Amino acid sequence: MRNLKSRNMILKENPTKEDLLRILDELYIFGHENLDRLLQELDRHDDEAVYFIGLLERVTVFAGDLFNIIRYSNTGPYMSVYILGRCIMDDFITQANVRAAADRREGIHRIQADALRQNFQKLQGLLDLNTQVYEGKFPYYPTADLIDDLKDKFLQRGDIDRYILNAATATPENMEFKSHRTLKQMAEAAGSSTDDTVGRAYYFRRQWSDFVHFSPFGHNLAAENDENTATLYKSLQELTTYIYRIMQAVFAIFILEKGYTPVDSLNFVKTFNRK
Repeated sequence: MRNLKSRNMILKENPTKEDLLRILDELYIFGHENLDRLLQELDRHDDEAVYFIGLLERVTVFAGDLFNIIRYSNTGPYMSVYILGRCIMDDFITQANVRAAADRREGIHRIQADALRQNFQKLQGLLDLNTQVYEGKFPYYPTADLIDDLKDKFLQRGDIDRYILNAATATPENMEFKSHRTLKQMAEAAGSSTDDTVGRAYYFRRQWSDFVHFSPFGHNLAAENDENTATLYKSLQELTTYIYRIMQAVFAIFILEKGYTPVDSLNFVKTFNRK
């Protein structure tokens, strides 16, 4: 296996399937060998550590998944690659926004708050459907008592001020979750003069969103993309650089701020200081 000497070695004028597999394999190895240590040392009360190690774990898994999809898919379309690609672009844009924030922890808390808000909304939506369609008898859907119990338990947590604005007076009926930027707002806030990689990631994110929910349009678009192998492999090659960039961002924090010494059998870390 040839080691990556700089990020530029990821980008080839005419990448082949073998080039993509090599890159993904190296990214997976580097991520995996460090996760073995980082997860053992993880302080679950350290919100930043949980967020960034979670990101590293996620993109490491994605690198392995993409490797297997590309290796074993002989006919296409690469629909699942695009779907995973959209997730990677979501993660890249969001972590860039977190790192640019004046208070990173607050940015992470707002992401968590939005996830909690959406979860309660989903439960309420299932309850409404159960009531309106199944007369409240569908066994797999939540009941009003279950949702009330979950809200009560949430409000009894000692850290709810991280996630809701009215922590001192909140009730299950009036709790107001903190909000955070949409991905479009994040891309706008980054600006081309600040970080044009965010703008590029948002472009791919919008393009690949067509493949998440099936439609004849998305199916035909995927087939058209797969017909041009050279263009397809260039897009997938660029996708690998976003996995790299997320790893780079994670290790910048752990190496520079937390004094972590990475496991680096591929001599990979020295590439992080290069543009």
